[in-house]
Amino acid sequence: MRKWALVVLWMAAAAVTASALSLCDYRMPETNIVELKSSFNYRYYRDPTRPHADINSGRLSLNYAHLYDSSLMGFEIGVVGDFVLSELSLASMDTQARGRMQRYFGAETPFFAYGGADGLFATGYPQPGLTLEAGIGYGRFSDVSPLAKALRAERILLDMGAVVASLPDELVMQLAEEIGRAAEYETMAELLTEIEELFLEATGTRLDAQALLALEEIILDTGWERYCGWNVSLGATYDVLDPRGEDRDVMIRVAGDVALAPEPGSQMRLSASYSAAPYPTLRRSTVRLSASYDYRMNDITKFNVAYGLRHDYFADESEGSQSATFELAFNLGGVEAAVQLSFSKPAGWEEWTQDMVFSAVVHLL
Repeated sequence: MRKWALVVLWMAAAAVTASALSLCDYRMPETNIVELKSSFNYRYYRDPTRPHADINSGRLSLNYAHLYDSSLMGFEIGVVGDFVLSELSLASMDTQARGRMQRYFGAETPFFAYGGADGLFATGYPQPGLTLEAGIGYGRFSDVSPLAKALRAERILLDMGAVVASLPDELVMQLAEEIGRAAEYETMAELLTEIEELFLEATGTRLDAQALLALEEIILDTGWERYCGWNVSLGATYDVLDPRGEDRDVMIRVAGDVALAPEPGSQMRLSASYSAAPYPTLRRSTVRLSASYDYRMNDITKFNVAYGLRHDYFADESEGSQSATFELAFNLGGVEAAVQLSFSKPAGWEEWTQDMVFSAVVHLL
C-alpha cells in the first residue's frame, strides 16, 4: 500500500513540476570539456579522352576546442583549420589558433584577469601571425553534461515503461549529481546501486536489469557533452608577428563568448571580438566571429552548422574570409550516410566557393 501511495504522490508532483528544469541552471564545481571534429574528402576523376584529370582535389577541416573552468582558474584552447588540396598537394590553408588562461579574483566571483595568445597561419599572407593579449573580464562557463544525461535517461526510461510518469525535478537533479560524481565510484556497479536506491526512495519503484543497463549506456556515452555560460572581456593586444609584415601595433580588444544548451540534444556557441588601434588614428581594426549549432535529434540523426568570419581593416583596404559548413549524418545500424556542404569566400570575391559531398556506407555482413 505504501508503495502505491508513493507512486501516486510521485505522479502528482511530476504533473505539477514537469519541464521546470533548465540545463543552464545546473552547475558543476569543475568543467573540463574537450571536442575534436574533422571532415575530409578527396576526389580523383579522369576521362581517358582528355589529357589531364578532370577532378583532382579535396578538402580537410579540423576543429579542436578544450574548455576548463574551476573555482579559481580556467583556460580555453581552440584551433580551427581549413586545408584545400589539389593534385595531391596543399593548394591553400587558413588556420587560426587561440589559447587563454584566466585567474578568478575569488572562488565565488565571476571577475577574472586573463592572458593569452592568438596565432594565424594562412597562405594568403606572407608570414604567420602571433598576437599576445591580457586584460580583465566577467563571466563563467559550466559543464551541464550530467543534467543533459539525466534528462535523456528520464526520456528513455519513460519510453521503456520503466517509470510511469516524468521524474520529479529533485530526483532528476540528484541523478545528475551522481552522474557528475561517476569518477568517484570505484565501479559502475556501485554507481548504479546508488541510483537504484534514489529511484526506490523517491518513487517506490525498483529499476529492473534492463533499465539499469540503459542507464549505464547513457552514463558512458561520450556524445552528449554540453556546457552553458558566457563571458565578456576587455584588454590590450600586441602583435609579436604581423602576418602582413606591417608595423606591430598595440590594440584595444573587446570580446564576448556565449554557450547555450536549450535541450539535452543541442549545443549553441557564439564567439565575437573587435580590436582597434586607436593611436594615433583609427587606422586598423579586426573583427572575428564564429558561431555553431549542434543538434543530436536521437541516436540516429545528427545535424551541425558552423560559420566563421575573419576580417582585417586598414586605412585604405581590407582583407579576410568567410566560411560556412553544414552536415547532416544518419546512422541506421547497417547503413551510415552523411551530407556535407562547405562554402568559403575570401574578401573581395563576388561569389562563394561551393563543395558538396554525399557519402554512404552499407554493412552487408
